[in-house]
Amino acid sequence: MMNGMITRTLLAGAVIAALSGCIVIEETRPTTTSSPSAGSNNQASGQQQYANEVLNFEVTTTTDVDTAFNRIRREFGYLPLEQRTNRAGQAWLEASDAYHFHENPGSFYSVRDYREILGHAGVVQMDISRDGNGSHIAVEYYEGTDQVDGFPATDAFMDRFRAKVRETVE
Repeated sequence: MMNGMITRTLLAGAVIAALSGCIVIEETRPTTTSSPSAGSNNQASGQQQYANEVLNFEVTTTTDVDTAFNRIRREFGYLPLEQRTNRAGQAWLEASDAYHFHENPGSFYSVRDYREILGHAGVVQMDISRDGNGSHIAVEYYEGTDQVDGFPATDAFMDRFRAKVRETVE
């Protein structure tokens, strides 16, 4: 009941801010610049190539949020920015558009990066949030195309990926 009231309050605040002009919402899609947030790009034609579809699934577990996050981070190789290095061993000064690493210990974690999983590679985002004494994991990944790295849009791949996440956190 409390979550519903908080959600309604936040949504009402966002609507008021948007209507008052405090928030400007616009969608932009570059046609010639590179944005790795949707996988690799083919610039030969001068056009930005986008992955076909965003695929997602969710896993709920009795494992607490901090333990679930640490297991996911270790298994899938997500690193905070200060631990990321280039091939010469130097720290990267900034992350790519595909990367983010947000922590709110005991409550919520969100990681996104280019990952190789089950023989395929592309951008994967995992949001791990507290769910009572357990945790809820929302996974989002991109379908690949002939020109863009990504993952198969098949039920079989999604089932294998979901099983790997569940096995990792339990």
